[in-house]
Amino acid sequence: MVSAVRQLNFRHIGYFAHSINLVVQNSLANISEIVSKVKKIVEFFKRSSNALTKLQSTQAQMGLPLLKLKQDCVTRWNSTFDMLKSIICIKDAVISTLALLQSSIDTLTPEEWDTVDKAILIFQIFNEVTIEVSSEKTVSISKKIVLVSSMTATVDTYVNDISLPHAVHQMAVSLKSELPTKTV
Repeated sequence: MVSAVRQLNFRHIGYFAHSINLVVQNSLANISEIVSKVKKIVEFFKRSSNALTKLQSTQAQMGLPLLKLKQDCVTRWNSTFDMLKSIICIKDAVISTLALLQSSIDTLTPEEWDTVDKAILIFQIFNEVTIEVSSEKTVSISKKIVLVSSMTATVDTYVNDISLPHAVHQMAVSLKSELPTKTV
Protein backbone atom coordinates (compact mmCIF):
# COMPACT_ATOMS: atom_id res chain seq x y z
CA MET A 1 0.00 0.00 0.00
CA VAL A 2 2.78 2.44 0.94
CA SER A 3 4.60 1.55 -2.27
CA ALA A 4 1.47 2.25 -4.33
CA VAL A 5 1.05 5.65 -2.71
CA ARG A 6 4.69 6.50 -3.49
CA GLN A 7 4.46 5.28 -7.09
CA LEU A 8 1.29 7.28 -7.70
CA ASN A 9 2.97 10.34 -6.14
CA PHE A 10 0.14 11.02 -3.66
CA ARG A 11 0.86 13.64 -1.04
CA HIS A 12 0.70 12.89 2.64
CA ILE A 13 -2.57 14.14 4.09
CA GLY A 14 -0.60 15.99 6.79
CA TYR A 15 0.59 18.46 4.18
CA PHE A 16 -2.92 19.75 3.55
CA ALA A 17 -2.72 22.83 5.80
CA HIS A 18 0.74 23.59 4.43
CA SER A 19 -0.57 23.23 0.87
CA ILE A 20 -3.36 25.71 1.59
CA ASN A 21 -0.76 28.10 2.99
CA LEU A 22 1.30 27.85 -0.22
CA VAL A 23 -1.71 28.36 -2.49
CA VAL A 24 -2.86 31.45 -0.60
CA GLN A 25 0.67 32.87 -0.24
CA ASN A 26 1.09 32.66 -4.02
CA SER A 27 -2.20 34.46 -4.61
CA LEU A 28 -1.24 37.23 -2.17
CA ALA A 29 1.39 38.32 -4.69
CA ASN A 30 -1.46 39.97 -6.61
CA ILE A 31 -2.06 42.43 -3.77
CA SER A 32 1.46 42.56 -2.32
CA GLU A 33 1.78 46.35 -2.65
CA ILE A 34 -1.45 46.89 -0.75
CA VAL A 35 -0.47 44.35 1.92
CA SER A 36 2.85 46.16 2.27
CA LYS A 37 1.04 49.48 2.82
CA VAL A 38 -1.21 47.89 5.44
CA LYS A 39 1.85 46.43 7.20
CA LYS A 40 3.43 49.88 7.39
CA ILE A 41 0.24 51.37 8.85
CA VAL A 42 -0.01 48.59 11.45
CA GLU A 43 3.69 48.93 12.32
CA PHE A 44 3.22 52.69 12.75
CA PHE A 45 0.51 52.13 15.36
CA LYS A 46 2.47 49.33 17.04
CA ARG A 47 5.63 51.46 17.35
CA SER A 48 4.04 54.72 18.48
CA SER A 49 2.21 54.64 21.79
CA ASN A 50 0.93 58.16 21.08
CA ALA A 51 -0.59 57.05 17.76
CA LEU A 52 -2.06 53.92 19.34
CA THR A 53 -3.65 55.94 22.15
CA LYS A 54 -5.11 58.36 19.59
CA LEU A 55 -6.43 55.43 17.52
CA GLN A 56 -8.15 53.94 20.57
CA SER A 57 -9.61 57.34 21.44
CA THR A 58 -10.89 57.76 17.89
CA GLN A 59 -12.47 54.29 17.95
CA ALA A 60 -14.28 55.18 21.18
CA GLN A 61 -15.48 58.53 19.77
CA MET A 62 -16.80 56.78 16.66
CA GLY A 63 -18.57 54.16 18.73
CA LEU A 64 -16.43 51.40 17.25
CA PRO A 65 -15.32 48.40 19.28
CA LEU A 66 -11.85 48.86 20.76
CA LEU A 67 -10.01 46.45 18.50
CA LYS A 68 -6.27 46.12 18.13
CA LEU A 69 -4.56 46.00 14.79
CA LYS A 70 -2.85 42.67 14.22
CA GLN A 71 0.56 42.25 12.64
CA ASP A 72 1.20 39.49 10.19
CA CYS A 73 3.83 36.79 10.26
CA VAL A 74 5.47 36.09 6.91
CA THR A 75 5.24 32.31 7.25
CA ARG A 76 1.53 32.16 8.10
CA TRP A 77 -0.88 33.47 5.49
CA ASN A 78 -3.75 33.53 7.97
CA SER A 79 -1.91 36.13 10.05
CA THR A 80 -2.03 38.34 6.93
CA PHE A 81 -5.76 37.61 6.73
CA ASP A 82 -6.13 38.61 10.40
CA MET A 83 -4.17 41.81 9.79
CA LEU A 84 -6.31 42.77 6.79
CA LYS A 85 -9.51 41.93 8.63
CA SER A 86 -8.50 43.94 11.71
CA ILE A 87 -7.70 47.07 9.72
CA ILE A 88 -10.98 46.85 7.77
CA CYS A 89 -12.95 46.58 11.03
CA ILE A 90 -11.60 49.93 12.22
CA LYS A 91 -10.94 51.50 8.82
CA ASP A 92 -12.65 54.82 9.58
CA ALA A 93 -10.77 55.23 12.86
CA VAL A 94 -7.45 54.42 11.15
CA ILE A 95 -8.07 56.95 8.36
CA SER A 96 -9.14 59.65 10.83
CA THR A 97 -6.26 59.03 13.21
CA LEU A 98 -3.65 59.13 10.45
CA ALA A 99 -5.14 62.42 9.22
CA LEU A 100 -5.25 63.93 12.74
CA LEU A 101 -1.65 62.95 13.40
CA GLN A 102 -0.61 64.28 10.00
CA SER A 103 1.37 61.11 9.52
CA SER A 104 3.69 60.67 6.56
CA ILE A 105 2.54 57.04 6.28
CA ASP A 106 0.97 56.25 2.90
CA THR A 107 -2.71 55.57 3.46
CA LEU A 108 -4.77 53.35 1.24
CA THR A 109 -6.77 54.81 -1.61
CA PRO A 110 -10.52 54.08 -1.71
CA GLU A 111 -9.81 51.48 -4.42
CA GLU A 112 -7.18 49.82 -2.22
CA TRP A 113 -9.58 49.72 0.74
CA ASP A 114 -12.11 48.05 -1.58
CA THR A 115 -9.47 45.56 -2.70
CA VAL A 116 -8.68 44.65 0.91
CA ASP A 117 -12.38 44.29 1.70
CA LYS A 118 -12.98 41.97 -1.27
CA ALA A 119 -9.79 39.97 -0.62
CA ILE A 120 -11.02 39.23 2.90
CA LEU A 121 -14.24 37.81 1.46
CA ILE A 122 -12.30 35.40 -0.75
CA PHE A 123 -9.84 34.40 1.97
CA GLN A 124 -12.56 33.74 4.55
CA ILE A 125 -13.15 30.17 3.33
CA PHE A 126 -9.41 29.46 3.35
CA ASN A 127 -9.16 30.76 6.89
CA GLU A 128 -12.04 28.56 8.04
CA VAL A 129 -10.54 25.49 6.36
CA THR A 130 -7.10 26.22 7.81
CA ILE A 131 -8.57 26.49 11.31
CA GLU A 132 -10.55 23.29 10.78
CA VAL A 133 -7.63 21.17 9.58
CA SER A 134 -5.17 22.67 12.06
CA SER A 135 -7.39 21.64 14.95
CA GLU A 136 -7.14 17.98 14.00
CA LYS A 137 -4.20 15.62 14.13
CA THR A 138 -5.29 13.91 10.93
CA VAL A 139 -7.62 14.86 8.12
CA SER A 140 -9.47 12.08 6.33
CA ILE A 141 -9.43 11.88 2.55
CA SER A 142 -13.21 12.26 2.43
CA LYS A 143 -13.06 15.43 4.54
CA LYS A 144 -10.24 16.79 2.42
CA ILE A 145 -12.32 16.26 -0.73
CA VAL A 146 -15.27 18.14 0.79
CA LEU A 147 -13.04 21.01 1.95
CA VAL A 148 -11.30 21.37 -1.43
CA SER A 149 -14.68 21.28 -3.19
CA SER A 150 -15.98 23.98 -0.86
CA MET A 151 -12.93 26.20 -1.44
CA THR A 152 -13.16 25.65 -5.21
CA ALA A 153 -16.88 26.50 -5.32
CA THR A 154 -16.28 29.68 -3.32
CA VAL A 155 -13.39 30.76 -5.54
CA ASP A 156 -15.47 30.04 -8.67
CA THR A 157 -18.05 32.62 -7.60
CA TYR A 158 -15.32 35.26 -7.39
CA VAL A 159 -13.62 34.25 -10.64
CA ASN A 160 -16.92 34.93 -12.41
CA ASP A 161 -17.60 38.24 -10.60
CA ILE A 162 -16.78 41.02 -13.05
CA SER A 163 -17.35 43.73 -10.42
CA LEU A 164 -14.23 42.76 -8.45
CA PRO A 165 -11.14 44.97 -8.49
CA HIS A 166 -8.63 43.63 -11.04
CA ALA A 167 -6.07 42.54 -8.42
CA VAL A 168 -8.72 40.58 -6.49
CA HIS A 169 -9.93 38.93 -9.69
CA GLN A 170 -6.35 37.91 -10.49
CA MET A 171 -6.03 36.56 -6.97
CA ALA A 172 -9.16 34.44 -7.47
CA VAL A 173 -7.84 33.15 -10.80
CA SER A 174 -4.55 32.23 -9.12
CA LEU A 175 -6.37 30.41 -6.32
CA LYS A 176 -8.55 28.54 -8.81
CA SER A 177 -5.59 27.38 -10.88
CA GLU A 178 -3.52 26.22 -7.92
CA LEU A 179 -6.18 24.64 -5.71
CA PRO A 180 -6.50 21.34 -7.59
CA THR A 181 -2.77 20.94 -8.23
CA LYS A 182 -1.37 21.83 -4.82
CA THR A 183 -4.01 20.50 -2.44
CA VAL A 184 -4.87 17.12 -3.94
